[in-house]
Amino acid sequence: MAWDGTGTAAAAGIVTLAEAKLWAKVTAADDDALITSLIAAAEEYAEEFTRRRFVHSTETKVLPRFADPIELPRSPLASVTSIIYINTAGTTASVATSVYSVDTAVEPGLIRLAYGQSWPTTRDVYNAVTITHVVGYSADATSVPDGIKTAVKMLVAHWYEHRESVVVGTITAEVPMGVKALLWQFRVPDTD
Repeated sequence: MAWDGTGTAAAAGIVTLAEAKLWAKVTAADDDALITSLIAAAEEYAEEFTRRRFVHSTETKVLPRFADPIELPRSPLASVTSIIYINTAGTTASVATSVYSVDTAVEPGLIRLAYGQSWPTTRDVYNAVTITHVVGYSADATSVPDGIKTAVKMLVAHWYEHRESVVVGTITAEVPMGVKALLWQFRVPDTD
């Protein structure tokens, strides 16, 4: 199961145990628990490397104040569930969806002020704004690109076969070059 960064796991992974075993050419059930844990680790590695979430998961971003635009850290952005803020009176309030627009066409996704709108004034506290949003390709693995799935299967097979760093000549290889080559095309640029 893939980690969504907010303390909950996404509903399902992108590679099944059967797919990973087929790729690694494992027929016995003796190592199913190990392979299952390798799948989870490989998916987490791929998500961190690409700066994506593969299966829909709900995340939050906390800010000290509003900005325009607001960049959400993981891609692909599916939707914004809510924007809650602490107003100048010290109570929480919601921002109406008419105040902002959500841009899911760019990576990373953005929240922008709608035409003629302005952000409400927040209390001067560190965590004044909380944005709850959904990221991921879809609710299941069907929309995840095959290149990502293949990279995960390659990594699982590599880790299954080599339980520690691999030395080739005088070079240590912890992740096969083919895995990174597949994942680079899906990596979201770092805009920080």
